[in-house]
Amino acid sequence: MIATYGKENGFGWQLGEIVAAQTIYIPSAQVFAGSSRYLLLVIAIFSGAFAVVISVINRLLKTTVITPLGQLNKLIRDISLGQRISLSTNPDESTSLSKLAARADEPGQLARAFEHMANEVALREQSLSHAKESAEAATQAKSDFLANMSHELRTPLNAIIGYSEMLAEDADNLSAEDAQTDLYRIQGAGKQLLTLINSVLDLSKIESGRMELYIEEFSISFLVEQVIDVLNPLVQKKGNKLIVHHETEIDLIVADRPKVHQSLLNLLSNANKFTEDGTIALAIKSIMQGDAPWIDFIITDTGIGMTSEQQKTVFKAFAQADTSTTRQFGGTGLGLTITKQFATMMGGDIIVESQYNKGSQFTLRLPQTVQGGSSEPIVEEKPWILLLQAKEKNEEVVTRVLQQENWTVKCVDNSADALTLAQVDMPVLVLIDLNLEPDAVQCIKTLRHTSIFENVPIIAMANSAIDTDVSAQIANDIQSIYYRNDLNLQDFLEELQVCAAV
Repeated sequence: MIATYGKENGFGWQLGEIVAAQTIYIPSAQVFAGSSRYLLLVIAIFSGAFAVVISVINRLLKTTVITPLGQLNKLIRDISLGQRISLSTNPDESTSLSKLAARADEPGQLARAFEHMANEVALREQSLSHAKESAEAATQAKSDFLANMSHELRTPLNAIIGYSEMLAEDADNLSAEDAQTDLYRIQGAGKQLLTLINSVLDLSKIESGRMELYIEEFSISFLVEQVIDVLNPLVQKKGNKLIVHHETEIDLIVADRPKVHQSLLNLLSNANKFTEDGTIALAIKSIMQGDAPWIDFIITDTGIGMTSEQQKTVFKAFAQADTSTTRQFGGTGLGLTITKQFATMMGGDIIVESQYNKGSQFTLRLPQTVQGGSSEPIVEEKPWILLLQAKEKNEEVVTRVLQQENWTVKCVDNSADALTLAQVDMPVLVLIDLNLEPDAVQCIKTLRHTSIFENVPIIAMANSAIDTDVSAQIANDIQSIYYRNDLNLQDFLEELQVCAAV
């Protein structure tokens, strides 16, 4: 001890000094064994706790960071490969992404930035998809339209060529009446062809913004009468009944007359096309919108009607309510589109109501006074011509030719009405049908010996050659005679211009 601790630290013992000592024995093996058990227990407890903590941390990291980042990585990879993505197909993924995006740390910022980018990509993909579908639908519609238009154009062209060839081959053997019948058919086919071409041209002008309005004041009843006169043969052919109700005292409207005329003709023709052995009604009413009067042209039919889905496409270009409609009923699918555009240009609208298999109702609503446009008509009308002939012949070829040449033609069937008209506005020329009953010769004499008609040129027309006695009676009262069965329209129109000094 002294050797080890020294004299000072050796418990005060001296070398060689005998000190009593007691020996104590400790069972170290048992002590160390117990300590080892406690140590192992503590280690086990701490190891278990550590494992639980690590597991919880790992779970939290996986749930809140690793899995969302993995999803982000997968979505980024899908986007880079051009695959379409959706953020809402998997609720669990969406929830994880939402939770991650709600965090304020860097992963949250990354998630928010990615969500914004992914939404933009998804919206762009959706927009492109819709645009692609719309383009495909438009391409298909135009293809159907072109296929149908080629058929619609071939039909009147074949009729014109066919009847022309028949006339050329049988010219020597045909009577005047037979030839006239074929000529009427050629004329009808030509007008049908012109209508088709005009429809396409009108749509082209509308789409390019070159269609203009020409505003003038005109009579509603007179315009409707003109439309009905054109439509009546078609209505009778389908076995339909056409009814007109003028339910307003307003008869004058300030609008684009040709466009209103074409709109009514399109709507009534459309009603007639889809109606057979039924009723077509046109009602004219006036309503007030604000302080201004408006005119409603209501066309109702008892035809096949339309479903609600068909009504959504009825005003689209190159489309009809059903593509099979074109094959069954014909038409280009442009009539209602053009009518809708005309109504919009004049500040109005078209309202459609329909029930399938029960009929349809189209309402053309226009302001009584259309604003804008030019106050000048497209073509300035020439001075008017007075035509005396039987009422049932008012739709003959000569009358239509004059109207197409922009002459204003007013028809009467007796000299008394002719004098009444002349007192209001003097015609520049009188055309008189020698077949007018009861006595065309006397009618000519009456007009010629009336002071207001003293200097007005009179041209007579007849179906065929007249008796020499009749010719002698009127020779001094007329300018010339034209015969319908041998009429040269060019010479006829030139003489009209000379006589009227136009």
